[in-house]
Amino acid sequence: MSKNETAMEKPKILTSRELRTIMPRLAGWSLKNNKLSRTFEFQDFVQSLSFVNSLVAYFETVDHHPDVHIAYGEVTFELTRMVGPAGHAVGVDMDEVKLDLARKDAAARGMSNVEFRTANVNEWDDPAAYDLVYCRFLLEHLGQPDELLQRMWAAVRPGGTIAVEATDFDGEFGEPPNEAFATAQRLYRALVDHRGGDPVAGRRMFRRFLDAGIP
Repeated sequence: MSKNETAMEKPKILTSRELRTIMPRLAGWSLKNNKLSRTFEFQDFVQSLSFVNSLVAYFETVDHHPDVHIAYGEVTFELTRMVGPAGHAVGVDMDEVKLDLARKDAAARGMSNVEFRTANVNEWDDPAAYDLVYCRFLLEHLGQPDELLQRMWAAVRPGGTIAVEATDFDGEFGEPPNEAFATAQRLYRALVDHRGGDPVAGRRMFRRFLDAGIP
């Protein structure tokens, strides 16, 4: 080996048992078809691409090439599949560009029971309209999350359900330490702080539900 070459250790392929063992330590990750999977959501395409590029730079150094997808409406599509042909799903976003992409994707998938609406969540109000109201990685970006949570609960029909996923940035880590990941984590948390959000909103959800009168 020349002095300009660097030895690179290939990542170990974990067995099914090893994957199940480490899952409790991997907050936000899921195990599907013996593969680790996680969805990250960002405010815009620039943030999404920047995050992916920072990860790809690290993946290349360890000769690891995961499946990475940038898409819109995936959560709504999953809910549409869950409710089946007899049900109907509605996705809400303020970005018409993303919504148009999601609508085109829905048409390509042959999904006729899904709808994407343009709305600002700070103004959105749709009382008693749904059996399930769900949001993912949203409340941590808002300055007044309690107001939206109350409107979300008001939008649930009697006997229906509300579900919220929110990030707690203190639970994110990388092992072994990686500069690109640490930089992305630091900048994203700083951005949430700068915009008046709450980087540890996840840990406050139980209290917020009680304050909103959600049983």
